[in-house]
Amino acid sequence: MYINEHNLEKPSYKKIGLYSVIGIIVIFLAYTFASLWITVTLSFAVAYLLHPLHQKLEKIKIPKALGAFLVLCLFICIVCSLGLLFSSLLSHAFNKLSQNYNEIILQAQATLKPLFKYIGIDLNQISIVTLLKQQVPAQAKNIANIMMLWIQQSSGFISNIITNIILLPVISFYFLLDWQRFRLNSSLLIPKKFRNNISNFLNNVNKLMSAYAKGQLCLIFCLACFYIIFLNIIGLDKATVIGLFTACAVLIPYAGFVFGFLLALIIGILQYGFTAHIFYIVLIYSIGQLLESFVLTPRLVGESMGLHPITVIIALIIFGQLLGFAGMLFALPLAGILQLLAKECYRYYRNM
Repeated sequence: MYINEHNLEKPSYKKIGLYSVIGIIVIFLAYTFASLWITVTLSFAVAYLLHPLHQKLEKIKIPKALGAFLVLCLFICIVCSLGLLFSSLLSHAFNKLSQNYNEIILQAQATLKPLFKYIGIDLNQISIVTLLKQQVPAQAKNIANIMMLWIQQSSGFISNIITNIILLPVISFYFLLDWQRFRLNSSLLIPKKFRNNISNFLNNVNKLMSAYAKGQLCLIFCLACFYIIFLNIIGLDKATVIGLFTACAVLIPYAGFVFGFLLALIIGILQYGFTAHIFYIVLIYSIGQLLESFVLTPRLVGESMGLHPITVIIALIIFGQLLGFAGMLFALPLAGILQLLAKECYRYYRNM
């Protein structure tokens, strides 16, 4: 009896040692090649996102390789279009600033002078205008020199980023091309007694993420209509482009809204000066943020994922506090997956 127990314990120590060595090797490789693993993870996420569209192309008899190439081209075009939207807005703002630089300074002086006088500071118009004219170009030049120095010193870092950007669509292409084989090989790694349960759980996660993507598209459409209509009503330059950019940037919670709002505010100041139109822009974006946070996101995204509106709001707050920006970005998918896990645990408990 003693010999049998000894023989049973011996393999378990071997397994523990083997798993420990494998774990240490994985942690070492993950730390050493962190940027590469991030690229592979992002590539997998892109392939996961594009796989349903790739499947639809396969159903209409488009070759697998050509279909993967087409959906990746579509994805790259969408990302580049958003980048061009953002750069065109910045270019428009800088052009306006260079054309109306003196007028903006004078308007700012006229607007701020009563405020400073109220707190006991007497501004001299000539001195403040002269100060701004001298300091702003000088500071801009200093910032440009600092940026050039950083670029020169960080050439290796920048080249690494460029390499990863090039690798991302290539790896995504091969993930799409061999998605079924990759999925089959991954399922074989799961022990047989857990395979059915885990497969069912992953299928539910797929449905959840599909509902999340559809909800986000509906949210973007509604916000685009809202911002485009109301920004055009007040006559803001580039209103359609700003509204579309703000709506698409909602994929990055809060940060996207801030970018859109600041762009609208800057262009509004350059166009109208410090007038009532600025208040209208602030009002439009305040209402838009309230609609997004408390009405549209809980209803369109949360309910499509089977999450109660209160759960959506609480998830955004909790994951935002725990994980910061990344937590807000993935709050709803994480909340949905946790809800699925809770249901699976409850079902397992009931069947015990």
